[in-house]
Amino acid sequence: MIRLLAICRPILFTPKKNGGYRMCTDYRALNRVTIKSRYPIPRTDELIDQLPKARYFSKIDLQGGYLQIRVVVADYHKTVFHTRYGSFEYVVMPSG
Repeated sequence: MIRLLAICRPILFTPKKNGGYRMCTDYRALNRVTIKSRYPIPRTDELIDQLPKARYFSKIDLQGGYLQIRVVVADYHKTVFHTRYGSFEYVVMPSG
């Protein structure tokens, strides 16, 4: 059961190249009140400068990466969106 519909996020559908549609959830309002990370992602040029010193190199495909990251249970309510079929919340990170 969805707990807090007051913070329900709007959704919209954008066309994909293959003729289908991609569901997008608008998290701009949530982003404005989110505490910024104290550990930002390193800049690409800094990472490239460190490569010559590296002992290992790996390559991974992150196409479905977000769907592998669980949302903290206490934050499920922040991901609520509503459709004509009901209200839903993510239990894994939505992509994008």
